[in-house]
Amino acid sequence: MGYSVQFSMTSQNPYAHLATPVAILAAFLPEYREQSVAYIDLDQEARRVFSTNEEPYTDPSRLAEAAECNDFVHMLHSKRGVSASFGGYLEDRAFLWHGTYLGGSEKTLHLGIDFNVPSGSLVTTPLAGRVIRVDNDHPERWGWGPRVFLEIETQETPRSVLIFAHLAQVSVQVGDNLSIGTRIGVVGAPPENGDWFPHLHVQQVRRAVFDTYLQTDIWNLDGYGTRRAIDRLRHDFPDPILTLLAGDTR
Repeated sequence: MGYSVQFSMTSQNPYAHLATPVAILAAFLPEYREQSVAYIDLDQEARRVFSTNEEPYTDPSRLAEAAECNDFVHMLHSKRGVSASFGGYLEDRAFLWHGTYLGGSEKTLHLGIDFNVPSGSLVTTPLAGRVIRVDNDHPERWGWGPRVFLEIETQETPRSVLIFAHLAQVSVQVGDNLSIGTRIGVVGAPPENGDWFPHLHVQQVRRAVFDTYLQTDIWNLDGYGTRRAIDRLRHDFPDPILTLLAGDTR
């Protein structure tokens, strides 16, 4: 079919020396505190599955369909014996999402963390902060769905914004000051969540960068960036898990 299916089996949990997978995921989704959790690189897994024909998948572009991708994620969880997974920061998803608007472009670096859990899972904030925006681009396909913007400040990354996306039942409003563990909403379901498979997307953006988008067009703020700009993206969109693990909030 002309698809490139090169893959590497070296993708490992980059946070393994800092915290256990379940501790990381449970900071955002507390009901998984007693569950089995794994770090998974979805793009690498998709390449592996389609290169080895170990599962009855024939058309990788179907992974862009929410139901197909949900089944794929459940298969990965079942093989590992886990209830949930996470990963995705600066992951190149050129293969995974070539059936979406990202296909054929260079804009395939994922700028946040995806927590792969069922719809309805409770989402809380692991950091204190102030809600500065709540919006929703539904019915945009492969969009954000309902999202919450939380301004935070930590010792490691002063004045940043955490974006919680693909939500449902948002429980906060602009101006709310949230303490650690405050309910934000629940994980949404397609098509209202942007028509993705159910998962929580968390993305961090430096406040100065966020303000630039806010002053021009906030909808140009995307969850993906180009491979050629990786150094700038790493600076402008820090890893939210590393920020979480960096220390106490101010």
